[in-house]
Amino acid sequence: MRYQENLPLVLNKISCSIRPKEKVGIIGRTGSGKSSLGVVLFRLAERSGGSILIDGIDISDIGLADLRSKLSIIPQDPVLFSGTVRSNLDPFNQYGEEKIWDTLERSHMKESSPLMVIVILKTTRMGIPLSVRLIITIGKEKGSYR
Repeated sequence: MRYQENLPLVLNKISCSIRPKEKVGIIGRTGSGKSSLGVVLFRLAERSGGSILIDGIDISDIGLADLRSKLSIIPQDPVLFSGTVRSNLDPFNQYGEEKIWDTLERSHMKESSPLMVIVILKTTRMGIPLSVRLIITIGKEKGSYR
């Protein structure tokens, strides 16, 4: 992968195998290629060679919407939107209450803070503690609908 045609490759000779349902964290020093790997996985820039297979399917053969709906990122600084916890977990209102409650249970939000489930997040992003923002963001990832 390269950012422009006349620039050198920024990702070289990367090979890894990830088993089904396995979660992967990408860590590294500044400039080590973490963001570039995300760029190529989400096809924000097309690769310059090689292949990327997910479940044996080349990601260049998958529509962008389908590909991106199956990948998740848990950011270092979690972002929440104004609205309910439910609307943050399911912003497009695609899933029933049972799936949402399952997600809350799987991320341990249901037991640890039941009132948080019905709280309306009308405060600014900075007004919500980082720990709460992170738990909700992890809840998005742990959702059984992913």
